[in-house]
Amino acid sequence: MPILAVSLLATGLSPRQALAVKPGQPPFTQTVQKSLEETALSKAYTRYSKMDLYNYGMRFFLDAKGEPVEIDNLSIFRLTFIKVVKPLLLGEKKAAFEVAVGFIINEKPVYANGLMNEKGEVDVLQMHFLTENPKTKNYSIRNWEGIYKGSVSRGMNVLELTLAWGTPLAKKKEKTRKAAFEEWTYANMIVILRDGIVISVDGF
Repeated sequence: MPILAVSLLATGLSPRQALAVKPGQPPFTQTVQKSLEETALSKAYTRYSKMDLYNYGMRFFLDAKGEPVEIDNLSIFRLTFIKVVKPLLLGEKKAAFEVAVGFIINEKPVYANGLMNEKGEVDVLQMHFLTENPKTKNYSIRNWEGIYKGSVSRGMNVLELTLAWGTPLAKKKEKTRKAAFEEWTYANMIVILRDGIVISVDGF
């Protein structure tokens, strides 16, 4: 099972951009920073707080003591808080924030770490949570048990693979006369698909 790292996709920033103010840009004042922070938190919380959320490709969270806890994919979460841990200063009217995102699952609190931009977009919520249960949709899913447990096997389709392991770190595509192949790279696994079906799962 791959170890999934939180990325900077939601912020649209590179790691270098997220760590330093560009030369020539004025540094944030506390007032500007606080204003952007409050606006972003309000937007993020409003967007996700009143609905059920279903995790996918992310099964490890932290409990109230900071200990890891394993939770099946597509479990029902409710958002309880988004808290800024540290602001990452970029420049006037543009920001990113390290955040802790809290949930309730089976009446127990858990949380995850992530990044939020000034628009209130939180990467861990965008990349690893659905707002609708796939079971209520007419999807071609058969291997529910593999999805719940984060177990990928031959014969899975693209949707089943994505729900089990999430978005890959990289994709490669190759088309021949007979078939279309894709290579999905995760943190410590490579998955090969032929015509949208998993044919190989290898660790490295």
